[in-house]
Amino acid sequence: MRVTSNSEFLSTMASIERAAAELAKVQGQVSSGRRVNAPSDDPAAANRAIVERADIGAIDRYVRTAQSAASRLAAVDSVVSDIVERLTAARASASVAIGTVATASQREAAAKELEAIADALLSDVNTSLRGTYVFSGAAVLGAPYVRLADGTVSAYQGSADTVSVDIDAQRSVRVAFDAREITVGADAEDVFTCISGLVTAIRSNDQAGISSGIDGVGRALDRAIAFQTGTGTDLANISDETLRMGALRRAAVTRVSQDEDANMTEAVAKMARADTAYEAALAALGTRSRQTLLDYL
Repeated sequence: MRVTSNSEFLSTMASIERAAAELAKVQGQVSSGRRVNAPSDDPAAANRAIVERADIGAIDRYVRTAQSAASRLAAVDSVVSDIVERLTAARASASVAIGTVATASQREAAAKELEAIADALLSDVNTSLRGTYVFSGAAVLGAPYVRLADGTVSAYQGSADTVSVDIDAQRSVRVAFDAREITVGADAEDVFTCISGLVTAIRSNDQAGISSGIDGVGRALDRAIAFQTGTGTDLANISDETLRMGALRRAAVTRVSQDEDANMTEAVAKMARADTAYEAALAALGTRSRQTLLDYL
């Protein structure tokens, strides 16, 4: 078969183009540090990377939610710690009025301490974070309790529904609560009514009423401690989950790197071979272009 000069030239140019394309490809890998710069470079690896990046995005969203929830729960834990201290102080103040030893002035002092404690408890329960009330359940824009015109505290104004957020696909934590978990529980009246009745009993030296009121405060204290324990458990779960998510994210990033990143030693070696092939193709074209009529005689 006779090979014409034109076909030889076209074949040489095609070799140059292939060598140039391969050289550009490996140069891109070396300069970017990535083996897969387009899906066509390795469709299977590119598809795996898309899936992994979607998982990384989901992990990042869960971590941000968990961090926000942890910040909120840490504030709630601080508030409940204060509630525990207030209720402990209320029980101690009321205990002064037990028996016949306490004088009228001592009972009055205890009654005033209890009134101040009730005001502090109302402030604690009405805590808001970033414009939302944490103890109003799902009704986060309104205070759970309000002071009425006659000086008494209203009934619960919030919602029985609480608010939870997902910290992973199977786990959630509450970030807005029904205050009655602390203020009422299984009792017939809330802690504000209990303390108000206790104040009245102390001022009138009603020993039975004082004992009953102290018991009611004690039950509220138990509920607050149980609530704080639950909050602490949720904070621990968030910390554990954040660590687990971090490990999952690092593993996913590693897999993406294995699929997409270039082995630099191998890439540099390929670039050297591609450069040699390209120079050889150019040299072949140069040799071909120097042929004269004598070469065909």
